[in-house]
Amino acid sequence: MTLRVQDSWKGILLSAASRLGLMCLVIFVLLIVSTFPLPGAHFSEVRPAFVLMAVFYWTILWPGVFTYFLTFCLGIALDLLAGFPPGLNALPLVLVQWTTFRQRKFLLGQPFRVVWAGLALVAVCTGALQWLMYSIFTGHAIAVRPQVVSVVLTCALFPVAAPALSAFGRWVAARSSLSGK
Repeated sequence: MTLRVQDSWKGILLSAASRLGLMCLVIFVLLIVSTFPLPGAHFSEVRPAFVLMAVFYWTILWPGVFTYFLTFCLGIALDLLAGFPPGLNALPLVLVQWTTFRQRKFLLGQPFRVVWAGLALVAVCTGALQWLMYSIFTGHAIAVRPQVVSVVLTCALFPVAAPALSAFGRWVAARSSLSGK
């Protein structure tokens, strides 16, 4: 009897560790993809916000997947990897998560185009906040164009990223108590 209990705990721990490991791998890939600017001289400051997409989408569908602390740590990691001042992504991502969670009940029953419009609104507000924060940090107004292009790319790529984010979120939620429903 003791052997069965130990084996079942081993299985539970291994399953949780593999879920956590896969989640960390997906988050790491999102961080890396969000860190690198697009190739070309004109796009050196343009970065689609894949981490923003994940935080927004998973907060709607599975709010327990990301805690506020994890979201803040993701933002700090993104700042450090991309060479931004600490907090430039962390604070807006936590605000996105908080705001999205407050609108979760409305967004859950909506068609994808409404969720997409919600992401667009969030991306525009986040882009404006980041532009303002970075301008204050540097002491002068920075160029708006790269931020606008980043926001447009984030919105344009969301329909491509959403199915992958949804599949991964469903996989994590089905194997844990993180579903939040």
